[in-house]
Amino acid sequence: MSLVSIIIPTYNRAHLIGGTLDSIISQTYTNWECIVVDDGSDDYTTELLEFYSYKDPRIQYFQRPSHLNKGANACRNFGLEKSKGEYIMWFDSDDLMLPDKIEDQILPLKGKLFGYSVSKFDNLINGVLCNENAYKNNEFLVLNGENYSMMNVFWGTIDMLVSRHLIKDIRFNEKLKSGQEYNFFSKLTLSSKFEGIYINKILSYRRVHPDSIQTYQNNNKQDYLLNKYSLFYNTYLECNFFAPKKVKLYMLKNSQSFSFRLALSRNRIPYFLNLIQFLYKELGLFKTLLFLSSITAAYSTGKGYQLLKSSFPIKL
Repeated sequence: MSLVSIIIPTYNRAHLIGGTLDSIISQTYTNWECIVVDDGSDDYTTELLEFYSYKDPRIQYFQRPSHLNKGANACRNFGLEKSKGEYIMWFDSDDLMLPDKIEDQILPLKGKLFGYSVSKFDNLINGVLCNENAYKNNEFLVLNGENYSMMNVFWGTIDMLVSRHLIKDIRFNEKLKSGQEYNFFSKLTLSSKFEGIYINKILSYRRVHPDSIQTYQNNNKQDYLLNKYSLFYNTYLECNFFAPKKVKLYMLKNSQSFSFRLALSRNRIPYFLNLIQFLYKELGLFKTLLFLSSITAAYSTGKGYQLLKSSFPIKL
């Protein structure tokens, strides 16, 4: 049986992570290690994880070293460095695995035809299961880097099991506050060229609660816009050397859209001069000038959408 490494960042989730670890211990596939990296919790996480690691030695508990950046992404990268498995699975400290998750996801990877497998989650809100509808295209479209990065197919952080050799030097971007799975999986799948296999089965529950990232993003429009803009800009930057042209244009188009919405809200647009340089490189002078005009109009009059639309890359 191949060793599967499950990597979990956590911060002040002592009231939830016990259920997560119990769901991992209950897996029908038994050859796994679970690496939990604490981001500096000040609740009773340490005591709880010491109990679980004593109870089951397959569970390893680490504190994020102080010289590393704070945040879940740094914890994920540190956990990957500590892991030994032939296969890697990322999970979150507030979510739950169904018993067959690892077994169902590792089986189709044994033939080496696919580099990763993707399952589904349902949302668990106040104890009630709610169906996640984002997977509808996964049944009839190929799971690859182009379709994922252009959001034609979907999976969440907790859905993928991937062969370790595909990861190489790909790491989570530690500057991003949200959307890290899009950035990471775009880099991983676009650079590796491998296809994945879709398992049309709910194998996890994502618990949505007041202090989850999803809830925070929904309640803070300015942060949402800034994070979305930074996500597409940085992903373009990191995928620039190996992504197909249409994928790069898709990322730039989204960077344009969210920068325009930031301008409408009178917010500063990060990396703006660099964005202009990339637009000029990819789109040419005329469309770049149209984009600049749309941003100027947005700041000064609250208008400019038609100029923005005209500055977009060709229809994708």
